Amino acid sequence: MELQKPPAWLYEMLPQAGKDFLDAGGWYLVLAILAVLILAVVVLVIRGIGRAFAPRRKQPDPEKNLAEDLGSYPPPPGKPGPRRLHVEGHPARIRLVVLAPQGKQDNVDAGKTEAVLELVVKGLGAIAQQDHPRVRIWPRQLSNQGFAVSFHRLTKKPEPDTKPSRWVLVAGQAQAGQRKVLVGLALQTDEKNSLGKLTVEPDRWNEVLRIKSK
Repeated sequence: MELQKPPAWLYEMLPQAGKDFLDAGGWYLVLAILAVLILAVVVLVIRGIGRAFAPRRKQPDPEKNLAEDLGSYPPPPGKPGPRRLHVEGHPARIRLVVLAPQGKQDNVDAGKTEAVLELVVKGLGAIAQQDHPRVRIWPRQLSNQGFAVSFHRLTKKPEPDTKPSRWVLVAGQAQAGQRKVLVGLALQTDEKNSLGKLTVEPDRWNEVLRIKSK
């Protein structure tokens, strides 16, 4: 087929006005439009093939850098002070503190960790100052139950959950003055026990954690 003129079958199908348009050079305009359409289709096909075979980008992991391996933690510094923290009656040292805001509350300031803990349980901030635990500030959390589940899952004890351990994980929502804050604690007790992982309601922190003199 010659491209310089339209095919005869097309020419014969057109009314006289269409024939006049093609005779006046309109056929070249038709060819140009067809070329643009064909090029657009080719580009779309090539892009589709490229996307099908391109490596998929990994979605960012919201829990990246939140995991803790308690088996790699050093022992508590020095000897405990005259006042001891007890978790469900077991003397313990604080080795990890995780704080997180909930919902639309303001972010938690890591520099105020001890002050926040002091508001949760009177004397707990002083114990933290003495034990020098690691402090981690987590991103904003949507729910207190979800935070506790995540803390218990991401904080790894050296022993299986079915075995007695010196590690006790405590997490939940707590009242710190006029605001609520999400708190996770990894406590190391003097002796092995079967407490495992505790999820604490806001009004029970003073029951689960007690500060006693020796």
